[in-house]
Amino acid sequence: MSVCFLSQPWCLCMTYLLFLLKPERLPVVSISSSSGPVSWDFGPVGGGTVTNVGIQDICPPGMCGDHDLTVVLPAPAATFCQTMTANLTINYTWTSTVPTDLDIFAISPSGADHGPGSPDDTSTGPGQEILTVTDPIDGVWHIRSVALKRL
Repeated sequence: MSVCFLSQPWCLCMTYLLFLLKPERLPVVSISSSSGPVSWDFGPVGGGTVTNVGIQDICPPGMCGDHDLTVVLPAPAATFCQTMTANLTINYTWTSTVPTDLDIFAISPSGADHGPGSPDDTSTGPGQEILTVTDPIDGVWHIRSVALKRL
């Protein structure tokens, strides 16, 4: 998974690798103008739920993978976003041998849902969703992987 911040004149790109492997809770990772690349593995997700029923908000183990990402802007968002624009872009990738619809969500520190990413579809083999949040606020974001089933 890649996560990038883009702003003028400040630019930050981080690379995250996503392999659906480990079920344990992962440590909080920070992204800022001075951090280097980081990576994490989401736990396996399955079982599926119907799209947009809010499962990403409660994130039950097995149906949802959760990772905390601390966003640190060069200045508080209220000040920084007056003259700059920041984009938090999450590139979520996976590989599956069966038809799979995995979605990526970002839950802001204030509890606002962002997602799912695009394209929101089912794939066999390599899959990808991209989610962009414009002018994210500072703080801990919950990045969540959710297995969905189509009706």
